[in-house]
Amino acid sequence: MGLGIAKGDAGALRKEGRRLSRRAGGKQGPGRSAIFPKPRPCPVVYHRAMPIRALAWDWIGRPGHEDLVLDDGPDGIEAAGDVAASLDGAPFRLRYRLACDKEWRFRSASLSIEAATPLACHIARAPDGAWRVNESPRPDLAQAVAIDIMATPLTNTLPVRTLAFRPGVPLRLAVAYVAIPSLAITAREQEYTLISPGRFRYRGLASGFAAELEVDAEGLVLRYGDVWRRA
Repeated sequence: MGLGIAKGDAGALRKEGRRLSRRAGGKQGPGRSAIFPKPRPCPVVYHRAMPIRALAWDWIGRPGHEDLVLDDGPDGIEAAGDVAASLDGAPFRLRYRLACDKEWRFRSASLSIEAATPLACHIARAPDGAWRVNESPRPDLAQAVAIDIMATPLTNTLPVRTLAFRPGVPLRLAVAYVAIPSLAITAREQEYTLISPGRFRYRGLASGFAAELEVDAEGLVLRYGDVWRRA
């Protein structure tokens, strides 16, 4: 499918990412605390880089780009993403903010879409596992432990960082899947398998879609199959 994003728009997004990174220079973490179960031990060791950094991903084989500012603060992790791409020939722009605890366990996300029908939503998971969307309870998401936003590879980092992997052993989890551009939120089951250090296989159990992920020393995606690569 073709993406209707002009070349100049991609350059503007990269400039915006750099501007956001400069603005984030003195920023602290979200200043909130939560009580979560202690994570299971994982043999994969990740390394923390700069507390605040800018990342970018390009879509592969089509125009599309994301700029991200990642803030690894003392009380948790915050990310601000800006995605410009299109699906089925319809251009959209997604802006989101994601908050996790220090172990990459999901806390909340705010998303807005600029498309034919502008939309926005806020998603939150309480320490007891209860989900709310725009302040309304969502008991259908009770089994979900993470979020998966369709248009960004960032949310793949959550299971990569939180599951207790053993090489070659598939692990399943339920996620709150956010469709783009509708922002419809449904519970879905996914599977991740550690192939070797820095390499994982992802599979959507309902769709059967599968892709190999390459991640860096922090568990952030370097390449996601034939969909995204780090810019």
